[in-house]
Amino acid sequence: DTDETLKRLEEFVIDANFHQVDFSILTPIPGTAIYEKLEKEGRLTTKVWKDYNWQKVNYIPKNLTRKEVEQWVNRLLASFYS
Repeated sequence: DTDETLKRLEEFVIDANFHQVDFSILTPIPGTAIYEKLEKEGRLTTKVWKDYNWQKVNYIPKNLTRKEVEQWVNRLLASFYS
């Protein structure tokens, strides 16, 4: 994702007038294709299972910082539920 794609997502979700949404951070679960891909690319930041909780970024994103990903999830939730 990029700032631009996430801005478009934010606009879409608000304009679509959904009753409920949920946003979470990609969590590469061991044994999945995304986990294997991120591991192969050296982009996993931890292999400690307690850090895999859909609220922490435990990989290195390509287009945003880990902090920016977390901020976007919070912003999207706040935009929808406020």
